[in-house]
Order: sequence, then structure tokens, then C-alpha cells
Amino acid sequence: MLKRKSLFHILLAFVLVFALVACGSDNEPMDGETDTEVNTDVTDEDEKDSDDMAGEMDDEQYLNQSIGSEPTTLDPHKGSDIYGNVVVNNIFEPLLRLREQGDKLEIEMAGAEDYEVSDDGLVYTFTLRDFEWEDGEKVTAEHYEYGVKRAVDPNTGSELAFLLEPIANFADVNSGDMDLDELGIQALDENTLEVTLSYPATYFPRLVPFRVMLPQRPDMIEQYGETYGSEAEHIIGCGPFKLENWVHNSELNLVKSDTYWDKESVILEEVNYLVRTDLTTNMQSLEAGELDVGATSDKEWQERLADIDNLSYDEFATPNIDYMPMNAEDDLMQNVKIRQAISAALDRDTINEQLYQGLRVSADGWVPPSITVSGIEYAELRGEGPLAKLVNEVEDPKALFEEGLEELGLDGNAEDITINFIMTTSDQNKSLGELIQAELQTKLGCNIEIEMMEWPILNSRVSEGDYQMAYLAWWADYDDPYAMLSLFTSFAEAVNTGWSDPEYDALVSKAAATEDPEEAAAIYAEAEEMLIENSPIAPLHNNVTNKYRYDYVKNRAVSDFDTTGAKYMYTEGRD
Repeated sequence: MLKRKSLFHILLAFVLVFALVACGSDNEPMDGETDTEVNTDVTDEDEKDSDDMAGEMDDEQYLNQSIGSEPTTLDPHKGSDIYGNVVVNNIFEPLLRLREQGDKLEIEMAGAEDYEVSDDGLVYTFTLRDFEWEDGEKVTAEHYEYGVKRAVDPNTGSELAFLLEPIANFADVNSGDMDLDELGIQALDENTLEVTLSYPATYFPRLVPFRVMLPQRPDMIEQYGETYGSEAEHIIGCGPFKLENWVHNSELNLVKSDTYWDKESVILEEVNYLVRTDLTTNMQSLEAGELDVGATSDKEWQERLADIDNLSYDEFATPNIDYMPMNAEDDLMQNVKIRQAISAALDRDTINEQLYQGLRVSADGWVPPSITVSGIEYAELRGEGPLAKLVNEVEDPKALFEEGLEELGLDGNAEDITINFIMTTSDQNKSLGELIQAELQTKLGCNIEIEMMEWPILNSRVSEGDYQMAYLAWWADYDDPYAMLSLFTSFAEAVNTGWSDPEYDALVSKAAATEDPEEAAAIYAEAEEMLIENSPIAPLHNNVTNKYRYDYVKNRAVSDFDTTGAKYMYTEGRD
């Protein structure tokens, strides 16, 4: 009988208490915040308190898991997909990590051994610990400064650079109007890094652990150039593990780093990521014990896996959304009425029932319901979602679609229109594409042409604007609406929809700088409504999934916001 360990929803408030603020806090939660602590020390007891340690750890320490596609790159500042992120998370050391402890996340010191925040919340000063890269060279504050500046540099083309918008002078530097040296980050000495913000972004410490703020070695970037991060031998890290082997479209093999500053805390000797694009193959591997952990929201597989006695799971509302970006610079999709008609014509509930057995949540906006504003559910503060409003207002999607055609001078005959819809290759995506194809052809009268391809190709097509309509998913990097809504600001390049609006940019930035949760949520909601009204995207579903692990796997985090990767994991009792 399947053992269900916990019901873990990310409706919990993961909010930093500024315990190290210069004005002096005593670790008590601030008004309206949850009791999230800053953990400055890593001890053996802390590392293993999540599981019963009565038994003995296995002599062979390895972990096999899967990723859904080949990463586009392991260059932290150029990639944006979740497939590469799980690997990057293990081979680099951020200044801070987010660590799941029970029903909350803690800020844990990593590359930094301490940090302080100025009274006005604008200046963060990080003190680095003494640690090394894989080759023994010292990691310095200059490496973190270089990494952040490289991400912001417009010549890098970082898809996630927009997340660094709170840093002073970001917009001018990222646009090329200001020199890189003017960015609000500087190494005061080799062990001290100072980051200056343009406004007191309360979520900033939760951003620090992510790939856009990782350190980089200028000599390695210069040596490998455009190939940096494309092969195992073309990347160097400073984290718990190092990348030993990368067989493209097959697997990535990590081994424990012998130069890592906290290597005594790392028990696993090997972590293997198998590239599995097919759900059936992936789940069969989990069922057979070839994989030690896995996840699925497929009801049939959930029922089948229930027969495995030593397999446990956590039900988890992921902070993500499946959606369809539409290219607003395309000759056809440039018309807002056409985009609105496509979004309004989709019956998300029916798709959910037919494809996902009702296990997903139909989107009512862009921001997932699991996201909070300073610990308060954003959806609760916002009220009715803007997508629900749009669907209710568009009584006849086909009529609206034909109005759009007429405005483009296409005589309003939908039957003559073909829309190209690109998706990554998988059996489930093929089924989803066919459902969407049938929905739109029936309700709009147009033709939908599905084109399947591997993720790197699709990602490149979207980035270059070489598409009309695509299918993607987006995960929030941290628990704040900004992590979702900033994706469509004019300074963001991760998803190219061809749509931007300076008023939208201003609203998102204003909300991020607003400390009162209700006021911030109201501004975010205004921006979200503008986004849905302009419809450069058609949100589809939020995911609720089961995360599985065999009982011998210990200390596996459930939260997608946890950034410790495999650092604290180990096995005990593997047959």
C-alpha cells in the first residue's frame, strides 16, 4: 500500500525575517510575517534532522533521477529552463540557499557566512566564507560581482536578467545606456560584496539563491566563449557536486566535489540525471527502481504506483503554470482580438478532465494560486481572476476572431486561416495539442497546425520570434507575484511574446517597491489584468503533482523553492 507522507502545499508563507538588519532584530517574526529564520550555522545535526537516523547509511551513496528534456545550457546566466537549473543548483554555490525545514523555508548561509541589511533596506553587505572552485582557486567577491554584471550585460543575452531589476541602475545598464560599472554591485574586497537596490524589495533575499546571482570565473568565460556550459569539460563550479560527464540527450553525471567548503555535509557520491522526455518510459523506470525519485500528475500512473510498498509520495501544489505564448509581432497574432478569442475559446476544465483526470487546477489568471504577498495569499487579496473575467466577457469567440481578421484586412473568413502551434515532443503534449487543436478549430473555425520538436529547438524558435503560438510552462523562482509578472516586462527576455507596455512595466515595478501587502497586491492585480486583457499569453493550468521517493531516500525536499538540491540527501536501506 502506498504511504503518503504529507500534504505539502506551497500556500505557506516563505518570507524572510531580516534577522541580520543593522538596526537589530532578535529573530522574532515581523508583523504580518511567518516565522522564517535565518540559519547562519550548518551542523551535522541540522543536516539530518528531517529523517529518522536510527539505521545506517548505505555504503554506496548514489541517486538516480530524471529531467524532462535536454538542458539548453548549463551556463547559469544564459539558460532559463528548469532542466538545466536542477543541475546548476548542485554545481555552483550561491551566497544564500533556501532550505526546506518542515513546513517553511529557511534562509541558509552558503557562499556567504553572514550578511547585513541597511536600515533603509537598500544596501546588502555579504561577507564571504573562505572556499574554493573545483580547481582550487579561491572564490572571491569579485567572482560574484562579475557573475551578476555578466547576467545584466546586454551582450550576454541572459534570459533571466530581468529578475535583477531591483538592483540599482539595472534598467540603464541592461539597455546599454549606462556602463556596467554603474550597476549597484561591487566587491569591497575579496571577501566582501555590497549590493545596492533602487528600492527596498522585501523579496530580494529569496532571489539571491538563484542562478542569475551565481559567481563566475572570467578566465573560464574567456577560454570557452560561446561553448561555455555546453559540455562537462566546458564548465567549472564551486558547489557540492561537479559535472563529470554529459551525454547529450541521454544523461548528466555529477560526483561529489572534494574541494567544496562543506563537503562533510555531502553524503551522496554520485547524482545521475537521466533525460526522459516520455512519461511512460519515465514512470516505468521509477516503477522498476531504476529511478530513486520521480513525480507525476497522471492519475493512471498514480494508481499504478500505489502498489509499490516502499514508495512514498507528497502531494504538492507547484508554483507554476502551463500556458500558450502568442507572438504579438506575427502578421496574424499581432491583433489583440485574435489573441483574446484564442484564450477565451479554450475550455480549460474539459481539457483538465480529459487529459489530466481533473488533477490540475484551471487557471483564472497568470499568477499561480500558491503565490503569496508577504505571507498572504495573492489570490485571496486579488479576488476574481482576470482570465475568468475575459472568458465571461467574450460571449462569442468566433465573432471576436473574425473581427480581428477584418481589422487585419483578411475579410473575416476564419476557414482560410492556419495557425502554427509548436510544442515539445512527448506523448502527453501530443494529446494536449490535439485537444487544443480540436477546441480552436471547432470554436473559431480556423485551422491549427501542430509542430512537435525538441526543447532546445522550441526555446530557440520562441526566443527568435519564429512562431505564432507555442506551449510552455513557467515556474516562479521565488514566492512573490513579481516572479511571475516581471516575465512580460520590456526588460525581460526569457519568453519573447513581442508584447510590451510601459504602463505595465511601471505597475509591476511599483508593486515590487510597495511594502504594504494589500496595496502591493492591488497594484499587481492591475498589472495582471492588463496582461490578460492584451493576451500575449493564454494561461491554461496550474499543476498539483505527486512527488515520489523510495523510502531509502532521505532528506529530499518537496518545495520547488528549496535550492539545496542534492546537498543533504542520502540513502539508507537500499536493497
